[in-house]
Amino acid sequence: CTYFACSSVLSIYLAFKSRGEENGEKVLSVLKRWPGFFVKATWALFSIALPTEIVIFLLYWTLIYEGVTTYRGVMFHGGGIILLLIDGFLISRIPLRIKQFIL
Repeated sequence: CTYFACSSVLSIYLAFKSRGEENGEKVLSVLKRWPGFFVKATWALFSIALPTEIVIFLLYWTLIYEGVTTYRGVMFHGGGIILLLIDGFLISRIPLRIKQFIL
């Protein structure tokens, strides 16, 4: 949830920045001081949220799933990972480095 909030703020900033300052002058004046913070926070939250969602996905479908598929079960334990992947890799274009996978 925090990741999506941070990602949304960063997307709004970039949308207003590309339009110019005449339309979103107040928003830009507040966010101009913090773009580096929002980028770093979004990347950090993504690197925490993605593995967490994968673990939740795997644990639910291997340990808790009892053979009855419901919309709620699929969306809570599969939809979140799809939304996270779409937002992280396609919309925000967060880079993943091989060194992030080495423990």
